[in-house]
Amino acid sequence: MIKFRGWDNEENFMLQHKQLMNIMNSSELGYDIFEDPTYHIMQYSGINDYQNTEIYVGDVLADRYSKSTGIIFEVVEGEGKFQLLAFKRGFKMHTSTVIDFAPYKYRVIGNIYKNKKLLDIKIVD
Repeated sequence: MIKFRGWDNEENFMLQHKQLMNIMNSSELGYDIFEDPTYHIMQYSGINDYQNTEIYVGDVLADRYSKSTGIIFEVVEGEGKFQLLAFKRGFKMHTSTVIDFAPYKYRVIGNIYKNKKLLDIKIVD
């Protein structure tokens, strides 16, 4: 199932799929929330992490070794697929495809909108 969530830049909170659809359906003129700069829209990857949390574009993931390695991952969309960008101390290291690793290895620890500095912090249990 294709679904989305959206970060509301004005109110600083996350809208879930149903809320986004309600906003779109309430408009008489066929409002396109995807074009509105008020919202950052994130697509669901179709994959859940090992704790069964849905993984969306913009999520930040840790693996079981992140605490010792300091490496965490941002989910991005590119080249027609969902990808993981690996970061260590705020520096991009490499890219891999989400489907190659999730869900058995990763857990969602947040997203880049709720905490913009998440890619710079140390991972704690």
